[in-house]
Amino acid sequence: MPAPRLLPVIAIAALALTSCTGGDGAAVEVGTVGRADVVELVNAPATVVARAQATVTAPADGTVVAVLVEAGESVVAGVPLLRLDSPAARTRLLAAQALLQAATTVDERAQATLALAAARRGIDGLTVRAPINGTVQLGGDGPAGGAPNLDDLIGALPAGIQGQAASALGGGGSEGSTATTTVAEIAPGVPVQQGTVLAAVFDLSALTLVAEVDETDIFLVTKGVPAEAELDAVPGASYPAVVRSVELAPTTSSRGGVTYRVALALQPGKAADGAVAPVPRPGMSAVADLRVREVKSAVSVPAAAVIRQGDRDAVWAVRDGRARAVLVTLGAQGDDTIEIRSGVAEGDRVVVRGADVVREGQEL
Repeated sequence: MPAPRLLPVIAIAALALTSCTGGDGAAVEVGTVGRADVVELVNAPATVVARAQATVTAPADGTVVAVLVEAGESVVAGVPLLRLDSPAARTRLLAAQALLQAATTVDERAQATLALAAARRGIDGLTVRAPINGTVQLGGDGPAGGAPNLDDLIGALPAGIQGQAASALGGGGSEGSTATTTVAEIAPGVPVQQGTVLAAVFDLSALTLVAEVDETDIFLVTKGVPAEAELDAVPGASYPAVVRSVELAPTTSSRGGVTYRVALALQPGKAADGAVAPVPRPGMSAVADLRVREVKSAVSVPAAAVIRQGDRDAVWAVRDGRARAVLVTLGAQGDDTIEIRSGVAEGDRVVVRGADVVREGQEL
């Protein structure tokens, strides 16, 4: 993960510095409070995700008969991706038809009809289709799926004929596997199990950046906040983004702290030389700088001027040539410059360097 990027140092207007020596020999500098544009950033690690992603799995044990698309091909929802052959699926269909013939009551026939419909869906599912518009990736990891196995069909029937059906059709064992599996290559002739991941389709028409914002900063992040992102894979390039939503449910960061996921609409980026930056891919890592507050021509001081007095913020103001601690109210807090909303005014002289070694009443 790249180190967070800092904004260029923002100079304070008409800042005049004078130096003296603190009680322990450290250099102390005094300057004049001025005005500057102050930008407060929240830095957060982030990941690029596709607009949508869907995974398709084998509906039954069988063999790949045909691969109808190429990896990286763009498809629309409903287009066939692969065709499978499955003796197990055909057996389920025959079993369901036999169960329907064995049914003797209206209720039994209704249940068997449902089982037959499920078996036919299993046959139809052997032609695997794209669930969404997007770009195809063959193979990969994903959730298990598939048609009901023979035991599922038998179990859906009334108890009075389940034993007879199982005995006649060889049920009672788990024929189909529902565990997610992967294969090295999806190609004609490759055997697959029910639940084997066959393909994934990624909708790359819009990319989202999902940032993990620390709980201490989350209240500053709202919909519409602008941001800039830098990707690990494209050093020096900058990608504009805008906050689209902030999740309410917390997550735990890799360091054990509480974070909240923030989704940002990611826009085309520019390289350091001004050229168009490469289009990011899902899963790429990034750092997002969210511009949570920006104040133009704010009364401000360097960040080094602000100290803590108990549980309050303060600065060392120069009064009659001596240091006096003055409580201040902070606004936007940039990396180098901090907005002062109350406590000191433009033109006041304050300690801007070495504030941690100054003492009350010290001559400056």
